Amino acid sequence: MRRLLALCLTIAIIMGVTACTMESSPRQRDDGLHGITNANPNLRTGDAYTPTINDDRNRIQEAALRTEGVRKARVALVGGRALVRITPQPGLSQEEYKRLSEEVQRNISKVMPRYAVRVVVQHSSGFRWPFMP
Repeated sequence: MRRLLALCLTIAIIMGVTACTMESSPRQRDDGLHGITNANPNLRTGDAYTPTINDDRNRIQEAALRTEGVRKARVALVGGRALVRITPQPGLSQEEYKRLSEEVQRNISKVMPRYAVRVVVQHSSGFRWPFMP
């Protein structure tokens, strides 16, 4: 009888100890925070800053303005596309507009690769003839 009682007590202790430990299952991965993300799925962990569309627009505009030869840049974001309208510095010829457009597009794509970038060069003067492309 004593042996049966000792055996039952031993089994109860082993089951009690193993029941209190956290199981390692495929659903529960090691988050490096001692299980804090398993405690509350709505708990924000890590960096609380999330970039907004205005942050993306500002970064694209800064990248365009860093390009030599760009005087002004305006950015419109629509979904995954970025339309950038640049005004070149005075004194650039029409032939240099294509090179400037490609260089601005390359610089923006390095900074914000998730956007499909289209760069349009606006003539230096605000006045355009209606028949000009």
